[in-house]
Amino acid sequence: MKSPLSRHRFLGATSVAILAYFLVSLSLAQAQIADRPKVAPEQHQLAMFIGEWSYEGTAKDTVLGPGGHLVGHETVRFTMDGLFLESRAHEKNVLGGKEVTWEGLRMWWYDAAAKQYKAQGFDNEGFVDSGTLTVAGRTWTYKGGSRSIGAKGLMLLNRVTTSFSTDGMTETSKCEFSLDHGKTWSVLWETIAKKTKD
Repeated sequence: MKSPLSRHRFLGATSVAILAYFLVSLSLAQAQIADRPKVAPEQHQLAMFIGEWSYEGTAKDTVLGPGGHLVGHETVRFTMDGLFLESRAHEKNVLGGKEVTWEGLRMWWYDAAAKQYKAQGFDNEGFVDSGTLTVAGRTWTYKGGSRSIGAKGLMLLNRVTTSFSTDGMTETSKCEFSLDHGKTWSVLWETIAKKTKD
């Protein structure tokens, strides 16, 4: 049988080990907090997208199928301490001659190490896209690729040009796509959006 003294020694050693672990964990946590990325000045340029937007436009007839009228609503806001810009969109459109409800989630951010704007998106049609953005004045251009998570794994390149009015209340966008690695491009849709709330 162990003596009460050996038990106290064991408890004392355990307490010291727990205290040491706590202090090391605290140091690592403080280092991680100090190393967290700060919001880059370039990130603030994305603020022109912020707000509640109502939009409408036309999906074009393409090799992907017949087009038609589309109408939707988009909410854009900064999230995660301002490091990312989040967009959630819902729309009624025509896909393959059928009216469908489309939902999309997209994140934009400025990658300070790469010195470029990046974007990643997902939608309920099963597409995942990623790409980069450039800005010239009040016009943003997105260039990237989309891939379907479905069995056929359809892949296409896309580029979207979005221009803002001088008062920031109107947004005009055009999306083009390519199925041959950028040799030829076709317009997929065009929209005009009005800001309804900041």
